[in-house]
Amino acid sequence: MSNPKNVNGDKISFEMKWTFLLGNLTSIALKKEYSDPTALYGAGERSFGTYKLYGMMQCTRDVSKKGCEAYLAYHLVHFQDCLRPKRGGRVLGRRCSFRFELYPFVSNSLKM
Repeated sequence: MSNPKNVNGDKISFEMKWTFLLGNLTSIALKKEYSDPTALYGAGERSFGTYKLYGMMQCTRDVSKKGCEAYLAYHLVHFQDCLRPKRGGRVLGRRCSFRFELYPFVSNSLKM
């Protein structure tokens, strides 16, 4: 699912920012000990010109860290064409999901 509006300005730079942000959030989520209740979850933000880009990624607890990484990588590549110029988007999978927007959508207490 993607926002119907396209981003204004440099679309290539924007795509690089959200790809980098979601990659960083994936790394953060995978670094946590599996016993940590927030393992396989990451949320954060990154500046993009006058905007802030917010992101979140999450895997279900029934997959390994390697499985989570593989699912997210697959979805990022598989759906990049429909998300590329958009101001926001979500991919909801059975075992993993991610989201990015130009507005905050996750409580500050949940950000890592």
